[in-house]
Amino acid sequence: MDGVTNGASSRLLDGLIDRLKAERMNDLDATAASVTAVALLLGWATYGEWLSAAVHATSDPAGFESSIATALDTILQTGSR
Repeated sequence: MDGVTNGASSRLLDGLIDRLKAERMNDLDATAASVTAVALLLGWATYGEWLSAAVHATSDPAGFESSIATALDTILQTGSR
């Protein structure tokens, strides 16, 4: 993670950006939404358990994860701009 990437992560981001642009999101918004979504997913994978405990959301982990998925969907929604 030290600069330019041409591997799988680059292809993933390019594919997501292309999908969002195909749904009428402009280039800048599609790029920003894609990067934000991937950052959220990486952060969740790394810190999700700790964050859930920090906000005392451990009593309903499935419900909390569903809420996280809803937040991600909101970020990726198209046609809202």
